[in-house]
Amino acid sequence: MTGGFGNQSQALQRCVEGFIRQYGHEPEWLSHAPGRVNLIGEHIDYNDGWVLPAAIDRRLAVAARVIDRSEILLHSEQQTQARIFSLDDAWQPKGDWTDYLIGVMKAFLDREARPCGLELSLASDIPVGAGLSSSAALECSIASLMEELWEHRLDPVEKVILCQQVEQAFVGMPCGIMDQSIVTLAKKEPLSPAGLHGPIASAHRRAFQLSDASDSGYQGQACPGGRCLCASSPGVPCLFGSLGAVLLARG
Repeated sequence: MTGGFGNQSQALQRCVEGFIRQYGHEPEWLSHAPGRVNLIGEHIDYNDGWVLPAAIDRRLAVAARVIDRSEILLHSEQQTQARIFSLDDAWQPKGDWTDYLIGVMKAFLDREARPCGLELSLASDIPVGAGLSSSAALECSIASLMEELWEHRLDPVEKVILCQQVEQAFVGMPCGIMDQSIVTLAKKEPLSPAGLHGPIASAHRRAFQLSDASDSGYQGQACPGGRCLCASSPGVPCLFGSLGAVLLARG
């Protein structure tokens, strides 16, 4: 399993290796999402402004395995000790990075998802605090995982709004909707050098408008060794390591 990821993202490889070291066996699922840059319109998405974000090739990955206990076991390559959260507790913000993850899980519980215990391990090559939306990548990769494992599917735009609401209400960050939108909905399309046309997203009244420069549809290939569910085109085989949030099932 650990040898099938090639050079698409070092974070994916480290995530699986970290999971095996922590739990002593391989994960069943791997969910990952990209960071993003923004070329036009920084800090205006929450004022109905036009923005030009783009997903990048750096990713945050979450490896997972279902367990028969009512607990979420959480390991990160950046932390020395694993964290344990009980599914029987009333989750409240703790004021640290786990709020992004637990907040998304709580939002699924509030929507009557069917929870199960999980072993989780995280790895990322998105620098924290560098303005590349590592928090949105964490939210959206966990949301993709919850859709599958907790059996509560969302429309891609609903998932974007859920993750934004988590960051606002649970984490306490009054963010706009641009980061979660591009992390979830990005597609692999080139920008035109003439006039800088390309995917332009306007977050106006939570309505999403995607303007593509290229009419040539991107046809990817199936992921090696697993099933891929891409947020931008659910159920369609896509290129492993493409831009939207991706979920891989092993076995």
